[in-house]
Amino acid sequence: MFFTTFVANAAVIALVLPAMLISAPGLRLDPVAVTVAMSVATGIAFSLPVSTPAIAMAWGTGYVRTRDGFGLGVLLSVLSVPVVVLVAVFVWPLIGLDPFLH
Repeated sequence: MFFTTFVANAAVIALVLPAMLISAPGLRLDPVAVTVAMSVATGIAFSLPVSTPAIAMAWGTGYVRTRDGFGLGVLLSVLSVPVVVLVAVFVWPLIGLDPFLH
């Protein structure tokens, strides 16, 4: 999420995901879960318009001031991290996607 604040989310996935997939088994993480987690995490950067196209569209309307968009964006991003972690740990195993290798 931190990288997508400054670089487009697709670029972050293209650069970081291969390294994460290689290191996932050594960290005892399921590579499929790592892929899903990275995809979700790159989508929750709300601070700057460069992160995702939807945020760029909202900023492009002119109704979102830079100060307001950045302040609320940082707050939303920080609050989203524990939600993603809790969902990954407690909900994903219920639907058959266990983040940890056993």
